[in-house]
Amino acid sequence: MRRAKTPRPSEGRPQLPEPLPSVASLEGLEEITVWLGTFRERLRIAHAKDRKTLEATVKELEAHYRRRRAELS
Repeated sequence: MRRAKTPRPSEGRPQLPEPLPSVASLEGLEEITVWLGTFRERLRIAHAKDRKTLEATVKELEAHYRRRRAELS
């Protein structure tokens, strides 16, 4: 007898991280890059009404990434 497969978190659409912590609290470039990728993907699939907020978040993350990269070099 076969049971129906139920989707697990690792199957299908990847799970999104918890809400973004304060951008200033992100220290490592890898962590910033992960959040930046997450929000770029959210922006890509966003409804028109949500785009402005997501665009602002992406710009803030990009600026923070550049700032941290300069500090660490």
